[in-house]
Amino acid sequence: PEAALQVLSLGGDEWILSLRGRAYAEAFRELIQLKGVGPKLADCIILFALHNTEAVPVDTHVWQAATRLYFPEWRGRSITESRYRAVGDYFRHRFGPLSAYVQQFLFFDNVRNWRARKRSSAAEPS
Repeated sequence: PEAALQVLSLGGDEWILSLRGRAYAEAFRELIQLKGVGPKLADCIILFALHNTEAVPVDTHVWQAATRLYFPEWRGRSITESRYRAVGDYFRHRFGPLSAYVQQFLFFDNVRNWRARKRSSAAEPS
């Protein structure tokens, strides 16, 4: 309820829609000021509601794919706020406005193939 009241105090629908025309970083900064909105939710809003494809929501599946492909030094480690930011920044730097499409592909691939990867890693000798 507090976030909804904050949005209303900022201008309601007009304020939300005004974020659509802003740069990713600016929209992100605005959204995480709302009570209860963290980095992942802000990225989801920016991607799915504001249609900005520089947003990279990092959930467990994207995290697993990112650590497998781009950040092997973090494989098996927990995601932190700074690591979350590093993954998104890496995608934005490397893929620009295609970042969200890469994120969606990695999400889908990880969900679809995680069991096979789990079986093959369990079968590998230590």
